[in-house]
Amino acid sequence: MNERGQADARRVNRWRDSVRVTARMLFIPQGFTLSVSGVSAALIGQRGYPGPLAVWLFVLGAELSLAVCAVTTGAHRNDGHGNTSSASAAVFNLAPVIVVPLIIGAVRFIDNRAFAFFVSGVAVAGLYIVVAAAFSLCVQRMSRARMKRLVPDTQ
Repeated sequence: MNERGQADARRVNRWRDSVRVTARMLFIPQGFTLSVSGVSAALIGQRGYPGPLAVWLFVLGAELSLAVCAVTTGAHRNDGHGNTSSASAAVFNLAPVIVVPLIIGAVRFIDNRAFAFFVSGVAVAGLYIVVAAAFSLCVQRMSRARMKRLVPDTQ
């Protein structure tokens, strides 16, 4: 194989490696997202739009299920290898319970359906990041405070 062929093979391998890494990173969250959105779409198709309260109850039920799984497996205490970190408590991500009603309440006043969907998309991504980051900061502070109680400062 000549130099050009080897360079092309390296590019293909880099591309393949990049796709493989990306696919691995997305496998679990994407599957979860597709499962939740698929159930949501099917329920709406089967039963019609239930209103904002029922949507929020769906989100709350999903959060409750995640919390039960985290508590029963100890995922909120360690990373599965016995290592405790502030990220362990992040399994209790309550951002959707806060974000969904805020956005649904806010776009209720937008008459244009297409624009309401656009604003919802912008708001859900931005607000989710802000709320999840705030939650993460709270978890980190609580974790540091807990560590200070467990390991007194020797200075």
